Amino acid sequence: MEDVSVIEYLRLIKLNLIGDKHKKEEFTASLKDNLSNYLAEHPQVTLDELFTEFGTPEEVSEEFAAAFPSSSLADARTKSWAIKVFVAAGIFVAAVIVFCTIYNLCQHEDFRNGYYVETVSESEMASSPESSVEYY
Repeated sequence: MEDVSVIEYLRLIKLNLIGDKHKKEEFTASLKDNLSNYLAEHPQVTLDELFTEFGTPEEVSEEFAAAFPSSSLADARTKSWAIKVFVAAGIFVAAVIVFCTIYNLCQHEDFRNGYYVETVSESEMASSPESSVEYY
């Protein structure tokens, strides 16, 4: 089964299937066998012919979903959604940590050498007589 249209058809089917990984693999293996048999009889098959003979990817995924209880599909959708949310939250937290670290480094640039040097001009010292500064 090396026909481009068959490979594209299988890819479209796999994108639309929702459910248990093992059940999807079992279903696609069965579909590959059927497609191989069809391809042996029709070597120059097009994608439209496959849609006509086997159904559109949406129709095939509906047939797949009808074969299994809705609770298992709902569980798979919930699990998939939870994983996506968890990954997105992890990426967000990592981005916040990186941003805060970079911001902190930029704000405390004066302390990089382990000490802080403050420069006071003579005009500032003259304007505030109550401050006492000792010179070393």
